[in-house]
Amino acid sequence: MNPYSVLGLHNSASKDEIRKAYRNLARKYHPDSNPGNKEAEEKFKEINDAYAILSDEKKKEKYDYEASMKNSKSNEEMFQQKAGQRVPHTTQTQRTSSNQTKKDFKMDKESIFNQFSDFFGFKM
Repeated sequence: MNPYSVLGLHNSASKDEIRKAYRNLARKYHPDSNPGNKEAEEKFKEINDAYAILSDEKKKEKYDYEASMKNSKSNEEMFQQKAGQRVPHTTQTQRTSSNQTKKDFKMDKESIFNQFSDFFGFKM
């Protein structure tokens, strides 16, 4: 559930905008205004849950942080998929060992020139 979309807001909404949107929607979907309407009752619960997140500064910060991390990861995956790359799932251990491999890998001048000559077909 995205609490911003539940309340019909952009993620940069102010506290006042959040409160106003909540009050308007809560009034519209309140069970007393919609007796016997299960859909309105469910919507009212969803609105209350969204407001509980966005009205509490710590919960809002946590939600915003997790959403930004999720979005940055999905954007990276989307970019890699568009580039035709497979998106691997890496763990911290895999990243550490990869970094260690890069540090351990050393190339001397002779091997660079050998690779150059192999690739272009002549020696320097």
